[in-house]
Amino acid sequence: MQLSDSRAHLPLLASLANRRRVANQDGEEKQRETSKETSKEPKRPSGAKRKVKEKLKSKKGAPQEVSSRKPVAPAQAGAARAGSKVAALRPRDPRFDDMSGNLDIDSFQKAYSFLDDYRKEELETLKKQKLKLGKIAKRKDVDEAEIAEQAESIQQEIKRRVQQDKQRARMGELVAAERALKGEERKKVRETGKVPYFYKRGAVRKIVAEKKREARKGSRSKEEERREKKLAAKEKKRLPGRREHE
Repeated sequence: MQLSDSRAHLPLLASLANRRRVANQDGEEKQRETSKETSKEPKRPSGAKRKVKEKLKSKKGAPQEVSSRKPVAPAQAGAARAGSKVAALRPRDPRFDDMSGNLDIDSFQKAYSFLDDYRKEELETLKKQKLKLGKIAKRKDVDEAEIAEQAESIQQEIKRRVQQDKQRARMGELVAAERALKGEERKKVRETGKVPYFYKRGAVRKIVAEKKREARKGSRSKEEERREKKLAAKEKKRLPGRREHE
């Protein structure tokens, strides 16, 4: 009976031994592969880890180290690529920028009032040039067409500057009238508590025109005479014609 039991256990022992042998072979093969891979990789110097630690421990205000072997983008572009918000370097016009404050027309006119004197001087010089060209045109040894062209361009420039001065004066009168009307309304609101009335630009123009007419009751300008003639001609056209009696 004992012999039969030992014979029955022999195949089990043999299978276990085979499994152990296969496992040992697999482990040896894996060790060989890992040893080959490690042998292929270059050995790093012992001071590499120290250098990395030194870079990480650099001072806060230290300058940035940049490689000279490859092109490096500027700090702003690099930060933009990284995702940080960088203020764009855009040109700023103080006339249209809120950072420069609100426009105060009164202070602006006071600060640049000297430009009116410059404009007057330039206008006088243009008039003198025109007179000079008129004297030169009377000579015989001069190209009349060229002189006439120069005189025409100077005349156009004088006319343009005169129109600009008139328009600037009209705008000044309009702004002054608006300021006076606003002051009167504020005073009435303070004294009587009335609802403030805000004048439109067209209403202010009419008030300024009426004041001018009152000031020029005795003497009329040429422009007013022309305007009155035009209005009279229009009214005359509107009137019905006379019927002829049969």
